[in-house]
Amino acid sequence: MERNDNLASRGREIYDRNLRQILEPDLRGRFVAIEVESGEYFLGSTITESIANGRKKYPTRLFYVMRVGYEAAVSLKMA
Repeated sequence: MERNDNLASRGREIYDRNLRQILEPDLRGRFVAIEVESGEYFLGSTITESIANGRKKYPTRLFYVMRVGYEAAVSLKMA
């Protein structure tokens, strides 16, 4: 669990510090997969696409994924 918590906190920090101002003006609603060791990011129309784009360069790494301009990548509604 600690590894996942660290991944999430580092990914969010990279987004807030380096990517928010670059991505949000024009890419709101797209998905971004952040490779936290390098700080590189990969965009996609879906979560799967953003991770697949990242895996082309980093096939064995984990990614922090979020939706540009939103607090969470997805939301669930109970009917």
